[in-house]
Amino acid sequence: VNALHPGLVETTLNEQELKDPDMRKMMMGTTMFDRPSLPEEQAEMVAFLCSEAASYITGADLSVDGGWTAN
Repeated sequence: VNALHPGLVETTLNEQELKDPDMRKMMMGTTMFDRPSLPEEQAEMVAFLCSEAASYITGADLSVDGGWTAN
């Protein structure tokens, strides 16, 4: 089993909050990028993990969070 740990992902559920500058700053936290990720960026990692290219990966915790956990 592998686990994907997404960071802040821009979706229709949080679009209003991300438009507010103060809320956006709080939501971004310590992300190293000045933007949230896109759903497609998260989906690409899931597709990779489901592909033959990841056939020897198991027990991995992959953070796709713009560097939040590294910061």
